[in-house]
Amino acid sequence: MLGINEPPVTIEQIEYEIAERAFGEGWLRPMPPQGRTGKRIAVIGSGPAGLASAQQFNRAGHEVVVFERADRIGGLLRYGIPDFKLEKWVVDRRLA
Repeated sequence: MLGINEPPVTIEQIEYEIAERAFGEGWLRPMPPQGRTGKRIAVIGSGPAGLASAQQFNRAGHEVVVFERADRIGGLLRYGIPDFKLEKWVVDRRLA
């Protein structure tokens, strides 16, 4: 946005405020599957792609196990993005 009458606001700030309000007001809730298929899926790696695919498999009703070689899950979100860009408590809250 242009900062003509007031200080400029970045898209990052807008997205951050929307996400914080969504968590604060309970708009983001777990979406458990309607039923289970009895199939088990192994996802190797807990980076953004691994977590996104695990979420989709779980929503489809499959039992999902995520394997990660690091001591904590999150992959690039946790270890590749510095704290001043993405604080780790935000990652932990979403993973919970």
